[in-house]
Amino acid sequence: MKKRLAEEIFKFRHQPVALYGTLAFVILLIYTGLNEGATPQMLALGFGTNQWLALVLFALSSSIFAMEYQHGTILMLVYKSSSRLSLYLAKFLVVFLYSVLLAGVSLVVTFGLKIILIGGKYSWVMPINGHQSLLTALLLNLAGTLIYGLFIISLAFMLLMLVKLNVAVVGIGFAIGFIGTSLSRAFIGAFPQLSGIAKWNPLNMIFVSQQLADPKYARLSLLSNSQIILATILYALLFMVIGFNLFKRRRV
Repeated sequence: MKKRLAEEIFKFRHQPVALYGTLAFVILLIYTGLNEGATPQMLALGFGTNQWLALVLFALSSSIFAMEYQHGTILMLVYKSSSRLSLYLAKFLVVFLYSVLLAGVSLVVTFGLKIILIGGKYSWVMPINGHQSLLTALLLNLAGTLIYGLFIISLAFMLLMLVKLNVAVVGIGFAIGFIGTSLSRAFIGAFPQLSGIAKWNPLNMIFVSQQLADPKYARLSLLSNSQIILATILYALLFMVIGFNLFKRRRV
């Protein structure tokens, strides 16, 4: 497994998709900063990190497997790997490590944009959301985004194995990123008498990327922090199991 992971990391570092994904992420953060301004709320959100990181991860997660099938290299990978499980997990870990890297990039860009746009206007220790510092809110939002990242990666892998079309998977990812929470709220609202069950729908897990730092989102998700964290991780595990079983049965 260690050897497989090291090989996947080496290969990923030399693929242009990693560089393009990072550049696109930085550009989107800068665009958000220039368009929305460096308000305390935007600083706490890392200039939309929760949304942009999810979109980049969705596109990259599906591409990392799709390219292997497209170029015919998947056959050699399966042949060289000790098991398909080690290959699947290695690719998953590579993308998750990349998400951690992007979270670090977000911190740097957020600090940089604050200095450039407003200087010392807002202190990182100033209270926000009534109970925590601005810096704490930013870090909590990044933590929630990384948890959501597990959900996104596993879902993208599963969808690619299911529909076998990268463009379709990326399209689904963009739809989830932009209207996922609205669809979840509409679904829960359509069945108010079943809200206790409907609130566990997978799209509701998107709120984990903001709820940890801002309690008002708990009123939208109808889930406590511990509930939404656990549910998001369980959904990620479920998608991983389904995705791997589809991968195991897919012809190479």
